[in-house]
Amino acid sequence: MQILINQISYRSHGPKVAIVQSTQPLTNATFTLADTDGTVVLAGPITAVGTVAHWHTGTYGTIDFSAAEAEGKFQLTVKADQGTGHSARFTIDHGYMDLRLISAMTYWFKGQRADGEWAAHDQHAEFMGAREGTWNVAGGWFDATGDVGVHLSHQSHTAYYNPQQMAFSAYAFYQLTEQLAHGDEAFTIVKRRILAEASYGADSVMHRFVPTRAFIKSIDRPSAYAVMSDTRQMAYELHHSSDQFGEAATAAQETVTDLNYETSFRSGGGSAIATLAIAGRHYYPGAEYTSGDYIQTAKQAYRYLKAHNNELTNDGKTNLVDAYCALLATVELYKTTEEYGYLLEARDWATQIENAVVTQAGYPWLTVDQEMPFTHPADEGLPLFALALYAEVENEPQQAQAAQAAAKTLLESLIAMSDSVNNPFDYARIWAKDNPQDALRTQFFFPHHTAAAPWWQGENARLASLATAAFKLAATTEGEQKQQFIAFGQAQLDWIEGRNPFDSAMIEGFGRNHIQYHFGDRVDFLNAPGGIVNGITSGIDDEQDIAFVRGPEDGVDDNWRWAEQWLPHVSWMLLALGQKSTL
Repeated sequence: MQILINQISYRSHGPKVAIVQSTQPLTNATFTLADTDGTVVLAGPITAVGTVAHWHTGTYGTIDFSAAEAEGKFQLTVKADQGTGHSARFTIDHGYMDLRLISAMTYWFKGQRADGEWAAHDQHAEFMGAREGTWNVAGGWFDATGDVGVHLSHQSHTAYYNPQQMAFSAYAFYQLTEQLAHGDEAFTIVKRRILAEASYGADSVMHRFVPTRAFIKSIDRPSAYAVMSDTRQMAYELHHSSDQFGEAATAAQETVTDLNYETSFRSGGGSAIATLAIAGRHYYPGAEYTSGDYIQTAKQAYRYLKAHNNELTNDGKTNLVDAYCALLATVELYKTTEEYGYLLEARDWATQIENAVVTQAGYPWLTVDQEMPFTHPADEGLPLFALALYAEVENEPQQAQAAQAAAKTLLESLIAMSDSVNNPFDYARIWAKDNPQDALRTQFFFPHHTAAAPWWQGENARLASLATAAFKLAATTEGEQKQQFIAFGQAQLDWIEGRNPFDSAMIEGFGRNHIQYHFGDRVDFLNAPGGIVNGITSGIDDEQDIAFVRGPEDGVDDNWRWAEQWLPHVSWMLLALGQKSTL
C-alpha cells in the first residue's frame, strides 16, 4: 500500500487530495491526518475507485482532506483490511512553496540561456540548405536539456501539433509579471528576476525578425558532440515530414524556399508578436531595444502574417492553431496600443475559435480541422486561455460573454469526459484520432501514431496549460463551478508535483524520486534544478497502459520521452502558478 501525495505543498485554502495505490482492492479503508505532534486533525473514509484503464500500477482509492486548512507539516495514515500505510510528511501553506517554485524555475531558464560561445557563433549564423547569407540569431534558451537548439516552434509538418517554444517562454515571463502585480512587497525581487528573463527573451525574438516579414524559426545543432561551427545552422522545416529522427521521407520531393525557414502564426509567429507587444508595456533598463522597437516590430510582423500566413503553413491554409496564436497576438497588441483595429482583429480570431466547437459523442469539443479533434501534446489549454484574455479586453458585452461561455463550456466538457471513466487522479483525458479518417476514441495520453510520430512524450506542459486555463476561468466563475475548475487545475499540478502512480516529483530539486535523462549509456544531459521533465506517457506497446522509463532498458536506449527537461513544461508551470496566485 502506497499513499501518493503532492510532494511539494498543498494550499491551505484549496483542494487537497491524496491517492492510495494498492495491489489489492481496498475494503473498510479509513484515513487520519495528523500534525507533527501526532494530533489527529481530520479523519474519514477512503473512497475506493478501482483500477484505471490497462495501467499495471495497481488499484486506487482517494482521500479528500480539503477541510484541513491549518498550515504546517502533516502525515496521512491509512487503515484497511489490506493493512496500514503512512504517507511521507508534507506541507500545507499559504503559497510560499509556489513562490519558491517560481523562483527556482526562473533560475532554471537563466541556466538554459544560449549565451557565451553559443551567442558568439549565433551572431553570424549560416543557413542550412540553399539559403544564402548569415543572420544574428543570438540569444534565446536551449530548447531542452538534450537539445541545444533554439526554436520558436517545430512539428510544422504536422499542421496540428506545433508547440509554442522560445518566444512563448518570454511571453510567459511577461504574463507572470502581470499576474504577480497584485502581490505585496514579498514579490519585488522575484518580479525583477522574472522581468530580466522576459526582456532577454524579447531581445532574442527581435534578433530573429526578418524585416517586412516574420521571424527565423529555428537554429539547430543536430549533433551535440560535433564541432559547433560545422553543425550549428538556421534550420528549415519540410512541409510534409520531419528529419528530427532521421532522413525525412519527402526531402527529395520538396523545394525549400526562404519561407521554409520562417514562421507562420502557428509555428511561433503569433507567440513572437504577442511577446513583443506585451514587452512594449514593460520597461526594463537592461533591454537591448526600446518599447517602441518592440511594438513596431510586432505590428509589422502581424501585418505581414495576416496577409501571407497561408504561404508559410505546410498545407496552405489557416487552422485552429493559427487562430489561437493570432488571437494571443492581437489581444496583446490591443492592450499595448489601444488601437481599435486590433480589437476587431481579435474579435475575428475569437469567432473562428468559437466556430470550431462541435459536439462529439455528446461532448462539446474543439476541432483543429475538418474531422480532426483538437488534441495537443503541449498547449491544449492555450485556446481557452486566449479566449479568456480576449474576453477581458472586449468592450462589446455580447462578444465577451460568448468567448467566456465557449471557454467554460469546453473546460466543463473536458472535465465531464475525464470523469466518465475510473480516473482517481482527475487526469485530463483526450479525444484522439491518429488521422482524420480514423475512428474517434478517448484515452489518457497523447497517441503514438499521429502525424508527429515518432515524436510523442510525457505531457506535463499540456497539463500545466490546462491548469492555467482552469485557474483563469475560475477567476470569473462563482460557486460550485468555480471550485470544480480550481480542483481540476490543481489535480493537473498535483500530478506533476508527485501525486502520480510512480510517486515521482517531476520538478528537479523539489520532492523525491526524480528521473534522470540517459542518452544511451551516457549522462551528459544532466537535468538541472527548477526544470520539469517530459513526464509520464502511455505504455510503450499499449496506449491504454502507463509508462515512466527511468533509464536504459530493453527497447529504450534514450529515455528522452520521459526524462528530458523542456521549455514548454516550465513556461506553462510558471503561468499556472502565477494564475493560481490571483485566486
